[in-house]
Amino acid sequence: MSKLYAAREAAYDRFVDFEGEHYDVLDPMWKAHFEGVDQRNAAAAVRAGKDPFAGETELSKAEKRRARALGARQALAEDLRAADGALFRAWSAAVPDLIPDAGDTLRAAADAYRKADNAARAARDVFREAVRVRTFLALFKAGEQREYAGGYVPTAGVGSRGSEEISEVLAKLDSRGITDPFCESGEADFASGQKRARLVGNGQSSYISLS
Repeated sequence: MSKLYAAREAAYDRFVDFEGEHYDVLDPMWKAHFEGVDQRNAAAAVRAGKDPFAGETELSKAEKRRARALGARQALAEDLRAADGALFRAWSAAVPDLIPDAGDTLRAAADAYRKADNAARAARDVFREAVRVRTFLALFKAGEQREYAGGYVPTAGVGSRGSEEISEVLAKLDSRGITDPFCESGEADFASGQKRARLVGNGQSSYISLS
């Protein structure tokens, strides 16, 4: 297969290179181009006091080249089609043998994707609960919220997932004055000697216990 592909690419390169090298006579407007060249050459000859009919015209030279260029391009095009056809036939014969491996690869990819998605969903749930707790504690300390359930919980926009959701939630925390959500500044959430709040739950409801 690799040899057939290389042969096809080589045939293509020969065809394209030939067209580029002889484009002046292969161009559909080739005749008008060379007639213009001859007109300009004749005018220049007259101004120089020379015979405008001396020598072979560029159009005549181009006509001789064009016939040969057309024939050569036709042969190169046929070579390219033959090489392309050989590659296509070989590829068509190989496809049935490739399908089972492609199916195995798809199955493995689907399993990996499913596992990663399940892990991401679990991590998302843990993150959202952590946001709920962190927000409640900050608002409780500020005297803005007494009940854990039903209070303010910052959420991201519909469709936001992963890093995008995290960034949106943190931005909303910041807008509520919770500027150090990870408590990285070294300042405690509760001042020294102040009672700390902890969540107590029985699986059905939650309430605040001060200790």
